[in-house]
Amino acid sequence: MYLRRLEIAGFKSFGSRVKLDFKPGISAIVGPNGSGKSNIAEAIRWVLGSQNARDLRARKTEELIYAGADGGKAKSSMAEVILTLEGKPRDTELGISELTISRRLYRSGESEYRIGERIVRVKDLQRILAQVGFGTASYTVIGQGMIDSLIIATPAERKLLFEEASGIRAFELERTDTTRKLMRAREQAEQLRLQIQTLYPEKNQLAEQVKRLERKREIEKKLIEARADWLHREQNRIQSQIDGYESHKKQLMTDRSTITAQLKSTETDIRALAKTDQQANRRHEAIVARLTAIDESRNALSDELAAREAELRVQEEQTIQNDRPSQLKREYATEQAKLEKYHQYLTELTAQNNSLEQQIAGFNAQVVKLNATLTTLRQKLVKNQRNGYLKQALGLARTLYTQLNKDEAQAPDAAQLRIVLHKLIRMVKLASEADMSQLPGEIGRAQQQIARELTKREDVVERQTTVIIKIRSLELDINASEKLLAELTARITKAEALNQPGKQLATLKKNIRALIKKRSELDVEATTLREELSTLSSQRQTDQQLTLARQSETLRARLSTLVLDLSRIDTAINDLHQELRQRAKTATHWKIQPRPAAQAYSPSDISRFEAELELIGELDTSLTEIHDELAERIRAIETQAADLETASDDLQKILQELGKRIRQTFDKNFARLNTAFAKHFKELFGGGTAELRLEPQDDDSYGINIVAKPPSKRVEHLASLSGGEKAMTAIALLAAILTVNPSPFVVLDEVDAPLDDANTLAFTHILRGLARHAQLLVITHNHETMLQADELYGVTANARMSSRVITVDLRTAEALSA
Repeated sequence: MYLRRLEIAGFKSFGSRVKLDFKPGISAIVGPNGSGKSNIAEAIRWVLGSQNARDLRARKTEELIYAGADGGKAKSSMAEVILTLEGKPRDTELGISELTISRRLYRSGESEYRIGERIVRVKDLQRILAQVGFGTASYTVIGQGMIDSLIIATPAERKLLFEEASGIRAFELERTDTTRKLMRAREQAEQLRLQIQTLYPEKNQLAEQVKRLERKREIEKKLIEARADWLHREQNRIQSQIDGYESHKKQLMTDRSTITAQLKSTETDIRALAKTDQQANRRHEAIVARLTAIDESRNALSDELAAREAELRVQEEQTIQNDRPSQLKREYATEQAKLEKYHQYLTELTAQNNSLEQQIAGFNAQVVKLNATLTTLRQKLVKNQRNGYLKQALGLARTLYTQLNKDEAQAPDAAQLRIVLHKLIRMVKLASEADMSQLPGEIGRAQQQIARELTKREDVVERQTTVIIKIRSLELDINASEKLLAELTARITKAEALNQPGKQLATLKKNIRALIKKRSELDVEATTLREELSTLSSQRQTDQQLTLARQSETLRARLSTLVLDLSRIDTAINDLHQELRQRAKTATHWKIQPRPAAQAYSPSDISRFEAELELIGELDTSLTEIHDELAERIRAIETQAADLETASDDLQKILQELGKRIRQTFDKNFARLNTAFAKHFKELFGGGTAELRLEPQDDDSYGINIVAKPPSKRVEHLASLSGGEKAMTAIALLAAILTVNPSPFVVLDEVDAPLDDANTLAFTHILRGLARHAQLLVITHNHETMLQADELYGVTANARMSSRVITVDLRTAEALSA
C-alpha cells in the first residue's frame, strides 16, 4: 500500500483544510523555516497514534489545534487529520484496497480515532496498522532527532525499533493482547474461586438446616401415622366395648321381660287365693295393684334417673372441658410477660449487631487504606531502576575516560565532553534517588498488617453472624407469642360467654335429686304395703300363699337387680360414646383420618415425636429450594472457573507458540538486517565495516548494540563519530530496515541536514534505491535531495499565519519541457 492522500484541517499551523495527493515514488516537501512543513510530518505521526508530546512539539494537547492570528483567521474548534492508503495490504485477510484513517481533537479535550466511518480504539488502530505494514510510527516518520537517538540510545532502548524492523510487531501486539487476556482470565478464575470459598460456608449451613428440615418432615410423617394408628385402635377398642355392653344389655332386657311375666303370673295366683276373703282380697288386690303401680313407676323413675345421671355426667365433662376465663387470663399474663422479655432481648441483640457493623466498617476502611499504601509501595518498587542508571553512568564514565586519554593529536571535543559529563551526573543522580532497598520490608509489613486486620474482621463477622441468627430465632419466637396472645384473647372472650352460672346443670341436678327422692318415697310406700301384704298373708296361714309370696319377693329382687345392671350398662355405654366423640374431636384437631399402620404405635411414641418436633423448632419450608439454588450456583461458578482455567492453559500454549514464532522471525530478519546494514554502510562510506550485535540484559531480555567502523578509522564507541558520520551510520541502518521490512511509506524529516555535499550524493543514491521498496516523503532544504524527487510540495505561510501547500509534478514538468 502507499499514501494516496493526506488531509489536514485545524492542526497546528493549518488553519484551513489542505489536501495533499501523493503518488508512489519520492515526494519532496520544501519551504522556508517556519512555514509549517515539519507540521506535515507531525500530522502523520499524530494520525498514526502518536501520544508523545515531544515528538509533536507541544506541551499540551490544546496547542495541536490552530490558535488563529491577530487580525487574521479565527482559531479552530478542532484539529483533524485524514490519511488515505491505497493498494494491496500485506495481510490479504483484510480484503481491502483502500484504508482511511482519521483522528480528531476538540478543544474540550475529547479525541477520537476512525477507520473509515467507524470509531475505534488506539489498540485497534495499532493492530490494523501492523497488518498493513506499519509499526507504531517508530520509523514511518523519521526526524533528525531520531538519527541522534539511534546513536546515543542504550541497547535496550533500540529494542522496539528492531522488533518492528524484523517484522514481529504484529506478533508482539498479539502476544501483548494474549498476555492481557491470560492475566484477565487468571484474575477472573481466582475471583470465582474466592467467590466459591465464600459461598461454601453458607451452603454447608444450609445443608445442615435442610437435614433438620428433612428430619422434621420425617418425624411429622411418623407423628401423623402414629396418631392415625392410635386413634384407629382406640376407636376399635371403644366400639368393641360398646358392642359388648349392647349385647349384654339385650340379654338383661330379655331376662327382665321373663321375670316381669313370671312376677305377673305369681301375683295373679296370689289374687286367686285371696278371693275367699273378700275384704282381705280387696285389700290384698289393692295392695298388689298399688305395688304393681309402684314397681312400674319405680322402673320408670329408675330409667329416667339413669338417663338424667348420664346427661349430668356429659354436662359436667363439657363444663370441665370448657376453658375457664381466670385460667386463660393467667396464661395470657404469663405469655405477655414472656413477649416483653423477648422484645427487651431483641433490643439488646440489635444494639450488639449495630455495634458489630460499625466495627466491620472500621476494619474495611482500614483494609482499603492499607491496600492503597501497599499499591503505592509496589508502584515505587516497580519504578526502581537504580541498577540501570548505574550501568548507564558506568558506560558514560568509560566514554569520558576514553575521551580524556586521547593523545594530543586527537584532542577531546570539549562540547562532547560536557554532554557526556552532564549525562553522567544525571544518571548518578537518578541512581541515588532510586534507592528503594527498604521497600520490600515495608511491603511485607503492610501485607502482614492487612492480614491481621482481615483476621480481626473475620472474628467480628463471625460474632455478628451469631447475633443475627439469634435475632432471627427471637423474631420467630415473638411472632409465635403474638399469635398465641391473639388466640388466648379469642378464647377468653368465648369462655366468658360460655361460662355463665350453670343454670341448666343446676336444674338437672335438682331434677335428679327430685327423682331420687320420689323413688325413695315409692320404696318406703312399697315396703309398707309389702309388710301389710305379709300380715294379710300370715293371717291366712296357707302354705300356697306363703310360697307364692316368697316367689314374688324373689322375682321382685331379681327384677330390681336387673334394672340396676341395665342402668349401669347404659351409663357405661354413654361414657364410651362420649369417649368415642372425644376421639373424633382429636382426629379433627389433628386433621387426620384414623387408619391402621404397618406397626403399632403407643401414646409414648406420639409424645416422643411431639417433643422432638418441639426441639427442632420452626424451619423455613423453602430451605431445600434455597440450598439447591445455591448448590447450582456454585456448580455454575465452578464450571466457569474451570472453563477460564482451561482457557488460561490454551492462552499459555498460544503464548509459547507466539514466542517461538517471534524468535524465529526475529532471528531470520535480524540476520538480513545485519547484512543490509553492512552493505548500505559500505555504500555510504565507500568502505568500512558495520555490524549489529545482540546483547543479553539482566532481565533475561536483550539489547541491540551498533558497531560501526568507517574506513581508515579505529572507533571504539559510536559516540566518538562525528556528527556527519553518526547521521550516515543511522541512515545506513534505516536504509537496511526499509530494505528488509519496508513501511508502506516513509517520511524523512530533514535527515540530510548534517550531511556535506559528498555525503549528500551518497545519501541520494541510497534514497533512490529505497524508493524501489517504499514510498518516500522527504522534507528537506537540500537541492541534491530535491533533484531526486518525482513531486515537489511547497509549503508557505500566508498573511493570516496559516500554512498552505503548492504542488508541482516534476515528472509532468520534465515531459513538457522535453
